[in-house]
Amino acid sequence: MPASTAVDIAVDAMRRVTFDCAVRLQDVWVDNPTDVRKLHEPLRIEFANRLAEIRQNPRAGIMGWPIVGPGGAGKTHLLGDFRRSAIAADAAFVLVDMTDVRDFWETLLQGVIDSLQQDVDEGRTQQELLMRRFVKLLCPQRPVHEVLATLTQNRPQTLKRNIDKILGYLQRYNGGRHQTNTLKHQDAIRAICCLNSEDIETQSVGYAWLQGQQLESQASQGFGFVRDVALPREIVKGIIWYMSLNGPTVVAFDQLDPIVHQVGQRQFRDVAEQEQAASDQIVQQIGAGLASMRELDWTLPIVACIESTWHILPEICLASQLDRFHEPSVLQPTSDGSIAEMIGKRLSDGYRQIGFKAPYPTWPFTSDALAQLADNTPRHALKVCDQYRRKFLTQQAVEEVSSIEAKPKGTGPDGSESSRLDGRFQELREAVDAETILDEKAEDERLAPLYDAAMRCLMIEHQDRVPNDVDVIVEREFAGGANAKPLHARVRFVFHNERGRELHFCVRGLEWKNARAFQSRLRSAMTQSGIDRDLSYRHLTIVRHKPLPGGALTQQLVDTLLKQGGKLFPLNIDQLKTLAALNTLLHEDDPDLNRWLQSRTPISAMSDLAEALVPQHVFDSLSPKTPQDPEAEAFQSQFDSTTPADVGAAEKEDSVGAASPSERNNMNEATPDLSPRNGSESKVSTSPEFRSNRLPLGMRVQAFGESTLVELPVPTLAKHSLVLGGAGSGKTVTVRRIVEQAALAGIPSLIVDCAQDMCTFDERRDQPSEYWGADDADAAAQFAQRVEQVVWTPGREDGNPLCLEPIPDFKALRNDPAELDQAVKMVEGSLREIVGATQSSQRARSKAGILSRSLSFFAAQATTCSLPAYAQMLDELPSGAMVGVQNEQKLAREIADSLKVAIVQNPLLGSRGVKLDPAVLFGDERASERLRLSIISLIGLPGKSAQCDFINQLAMTLFSWIKKNPTPPGGRALRGLVVIDEARDFVPSQGSSSCLASMRQLAAQARKYKLGIIFATQHPKDIDTKIVGNCATHFYGRANSPASLQTLTELMSGKGSQANDFPRLKTGEFYVSFPDGEFAVPAKIQIPDSLTAGRLLDEAQILEKAKASRNVVQ
Repeated sequence: MPASTAVDIAVDAMRRVTFDCAVRLQDVWVDNPTDVRKLHEPLRIEFANRLAEIRQNPRAGIMGWPIVGPGGAGKTHLLGDFRRSAIAADAAFVLVDMTDVRDFWETLLQGVIDSLQQDVDEGRTQQELLMRRFVKLLCPQRPVHEVLATLTQNRPQTLKRNIDKILGYLQRYNGGRHQTNTLKHQDAIRAICCLNSEDIETQSVGYAWLQGQQLESQASQGFGFVRDVALPREIVKGIIWYMSLNGPTVVAFDQLDPIVHQVGQRQFRDVAEQEQAASDQIVQQIGAGLASMRELDWTLPIVACIESTWHILPEICLASQLDRFHEPSVLQPTSDGSIAEMIGKRLSDGYRQIGFKAPYPTWPFTSDALAQLADNTPRHALKVCDQYRRKFLTQQAVEEVSSIEAKPKGTGPDGSESSRLDGRFQELREAVDAETILDEKAEDERLAPLYDAAMRCLMIEHQDRVPNDVDVIVEREFAGGANAKPLHARVRFVFHNERGRELHFCVRGLEWKNARAFQSRLRSAMTQSGIDRDLSYRHLTIVRHKPLPGGALTQQLVDTLLKQGGKLFPLNIDQLKTLAALNTLLHEDDPDLNRWLQSRTPISAMSDLAEALVPQHVFDSLSPKTPQDPEAEAFQSQFDSTTPADVGAAEKEDSVGAASPSERNNMNEATPDLSPRNGSESKVSTSPEFRSNRLPLGMRVQAFGESTLVELPVPTLAKHSLVLGGAGSGKTVTVRRIVEQAALAGIPSLIVDCAQDMCTFDERRDQPSEYWGADDADAAAQFAQRVEQVVWTPGREDGNPLCLEPIPDFKALRNDPAELDQAVKMVEGSLREIVGATQSSQRARSKAGILSRSLSFFAAQATTCSLPAYAQMLDELPSGAMVGVQNEQKLAREIADSLKVAIVQNPLLGSRGVKLDPAVLFGDERASERLRLSIISLIGLPGKSAQCDFINQLAMTLFSWIKKNPTPPGGRALRGLVVIDEARDFVPSQGSSSCLASMRQLAAQARKYKLGIIFATQHPKDIDTKIVGNCATHFYGRANSPASLQTLTELMSGKGSQANDFPRLKTGEFYVSFPDGEFAVPAKIQIPDSLTAGRLLDEAQILEKAKASRNVVQ
């Protein structure tokens, strides 16, 4: 063979080789012919063992499995092997893409639905495979294909009868073991059977219900749905239960790193408070969601992420939420020859296509060269080999590589090569059939590749400006698209030196004229991209050539897109031709293409389109702008989209709204919303002397040396405080002192007064206390001048009454299904006794079920969230709120009647008094130079039961309020303090109370919204351990009982102190600890006397103060 021919064959062979190092999520569903079994072999074996173990013990608790490792270590690739093994072992497999998650359960549901539609068994989808197993389970005597044919070919009117039969079989199967779950999840089974139909309309009904869309009543009744809509969490539970009938389910969460790492950015850059709060909320919801995976039947959750992600999660979520997961398995770099085997398989796969016989399996890479890559991640090794491959194609010769260079040297295209590609580009543009490309029915096949090409070319144009510590990834495959792709391309910038921070830019072409089709695809794109104006690291551009569809709903949806920070870009035909030509050039894979793109920058030449896709400032922030090549400027001027020469009048009329440049800017960017989130946000003075970042607590008590002032950082109060001290310890004075100092730092407080000794913050001392510090006289004067006290007396109309609304603002929680569910459960617990749903009779159990289901429906759908509105809904119970029990409408009306009677008879539930509004309690409803302390006296609530009921309602109201108003107003460091004295009555360690669950939930969630809680009690063993665990700052005062002494000694020992002198502590002496350097170990301090006069008041005195307070809040 002539030498020139041999060289040409070698180059052609190298052209067929792919070293693509980006493992996309969709690759998990495709068997990889170049897979290397011994790469991470121990984890492959462990997965098989775990799967076998849970199959043998289906009722045993299943712990989650985190798999961590550096980027490029092969985590996603390993999930592909897990998928293959799971399907082979008759288990179901669900892949969840968490890249741009906004709502945990919506994202999980999207992953479940997408996983059902993936091909897993010789052309069969997983849904088809599961349906075959399901039919075989229930109808073992009949041929499976016969039953399936009956179901898939049924007409809609016949399908309902057959589904009813299947549900009947399922109820009776295995001795009726599945009866309860069949009733509970029957709608999910109905939807899955509809999805399995060959009839398009029937499929659409099943798919719509599984997506959480509300069915029209005709469709809902026609197929026997009990509820025409359900929450994502309930749908997921139903589908997973259906999967569990035949075996376990593996749920794999991937791409969790971007959102988790976003919350740790304060140390690297300035992050807006709203953005940080929104990111924190998403991650906290993820933590709660992962903890809730145990609710799913026979499910093994796997989380694949980089190691730091798993360590960051407990810093943001409750550590207990991850207790259901094993210690993570770590992917380590391998030196067992698997890298060389992987490279050899990639080469052999390409060589085989043209029958090329290489001198040895890894040619042209010698064993010595590959040995240099042995300790690297698979991704790095593939990247290095691909650099050599491109060098060989550029120089049109393949040479043996005996040593790996840092960056292989190659040659760029000369002038003749550039001219050749210029000509080819022009030729391709002229051949573009724009009308065919813009056919709406083929937009995913013809338009999607163009926007993927636009992103890829734009990144190549700027690749020399991207530093080594930043990865740029262009993605074109996304989960969740059944009938249409949710996105057409996404670029991810990964900043490794900033703890893995990511920046995302998504694009979707959308040419549908049909309004419903346009709306559904736009919703899908917004959900997949996870955009939110508060999340500056997520971006979405909708590109469209045709005019927008008409209708109010379309306009409303477009307005929502713009308000959330999305863009709508009007594409012209000239730009479309350029994108189509570039897409073809990318497929032709000319070795000189990358250099040509960097020289000609055709995407950047269309400056308005480039700015809409990825703004120029993003690249400017990576590196300084490089000078433009004059030849490239001349080339770009031919296709610059800002010049109107090639844009005809007819085309202008056919573009989006025929927008002028100024109008186009209005379409591309929504007007920033500068209004406050809530009209009652605080306008209290922010003068410097009224604010401080640290609270003086007292002087440190030391045997030797000079005493020093101990100060508590104000933000630490958001993590809650616990004050423990027996009689005479100074516990009440300590609480008062914290409240007073917080007020001087600009932090309002809400104090629950059980002992009638907290209503005197408006009373100045007759003379300075001998136990004051040097600056306390001035502080007392400032306090009297700048702080107002308001006393509230719920249950006493002759004071300053408060009325309750047991139903919180559910609308504020709908973006967080986990917290919405928790709020519903809190309300359900508070109403059970009122409606007679606490007994063990069948009637009471039915009422409990109706209460639970109808509250969930009401929380998800109601426009007015109030107890009267809920009672009104129960009078005519909607189908979506029904359980399916006998006499359901009658029982629902009985519940409604009970609630109406309670509203009339219970003064707290009526309309008398000021509505319980935290904005009013904290003084945020008005502009004032005086800061408010609200004291809620419980003298009008005789008995602990009534008091606990009130605290329960208070906790639920605060819970929904902080969700609706996540950022403290007026620049405050904290939204406020809530003080619960005599906490043992409300959050006891033994037994229960009607407010224990809601207070636990408030304590767990309030800290992230900067609402601090102070719990005070005498004996440490009296208070709930979960509450104690949620308090970061502890005060321990004098104690004498053996039980208290033992507990305090154990608490001190756990914090690194051996002090045990609690019986000898003086009044006002406390050990204090908080997470701030040296005070992590408790230190003894002397708390000064309170700034105001503390004394007990009788009932008449409290009522007098309460009456006077009416003038303050009117």
